[in-house]
Amino acid sequence: MKWIPVILALALGGCASARRGDAITPIAAGQYEAAFQAAKDVLAGYHYDLQRVDARAGIISTAPRPSPGLAAPWDNDQSTIAGEWEDLLNQQMRRVRVTFEPADAPEGGVPGPDLRLLPGPLTARFEVFIDRRHRPGWRVETSSIRLSSFTRDPDLSDRQMWPRYDTPFTQDRRLADRLGRALKERLASAPAGDGSGG
Repeated sequence: MKWIPVILALALGGCASARRGDAITPIAAGQYEAAFQAAKDVLAGYHYDLQRVDARAGIISTAPRPSPGLAAPWDNDQSTIAGEWEDLLNQQMRRVRVTFEPADAPEGGVPGPDLRLLPGPLTARFEVFIDRRHRPGWRVETSSIRLSSFTRDPDLSDRQMWPRYDTPFTQDRRLADRLGRALKERLASAPAGDGSGG
């Protein structure tokens, strides 16, 4: 019993010790085509549906994916027990954006030419956004949750925010780091010369 506070502290404070920088993956010159495909494969391995795939601009983005947390122990999105609980207690979804940029581009990137034609090295940056779903007007019935009901707010309905709406909540940098490491591992294990055609 005396270990319970320690375990809880480690679980809740685990995010502070996350290793940063893995979400940015260096791409060698001539390896863009292979890296772009490998990034799509990594996202597919995490069961994300691709929403935008633009090799010219160097952008891959996914549709939001629900994250039920502890209710789905087979789901591998969460990196900590605290994340599992947060996803269980809130209706949250994750979406991923991968941005490829020239290695010497300024931070934040700038619109540029067709990346498929650039001869130099690149970087791939993973970002994971967590959206939280809101259901305004939910009236909880204390005697039985099945008897709960919703009130309709005409103003929210006119703004298409009823019966539910999603808002950006935070970023999941731990998952972004894991996706970046997965891309590095795929590129490292690729056969020599694979994707060198540009």
